[in-house]
Amino acid sequence: MTTLKLIEKKQTEGYEIEVYESEYYQLRLETKLNRGCKIVRMSHLSGEYMPTIYVFNDDADNNFEIKIQTSSYGSLELDDIQKVINGYEIAVAHINEIKEILKN
Repeated sequence: MTTLKLIEKKQTEGYEIEVYESEYYQLRLETKLNRGCKIVRMSHLSGEYMPTIYVFNDDADNNFEIKIQTSSYGSLELDDIQKVINGYEIAVAHINEIKEILKN
């Protein structure tokens, strides 16, 4: 599977920004320096049948909820069904990595 790699780390006015990227997704993590509050932005970069990953954070305690968008593709050939399954497996692997990144 793919791995999210830290490709950028910088500080701006009041924030530390980290950008992680794999072949399929990009995670942008902005941490407010004086409060530790984290803002997460996910982007889907590429991949056929790759689902969108959503990261929700409704409070200042950094309690995150991560979800995968599901879709109905109708009837598909076996090769395409395998691509859908592979996309979900990759998304689940990324979510496990995202959880580890957000723990820090």
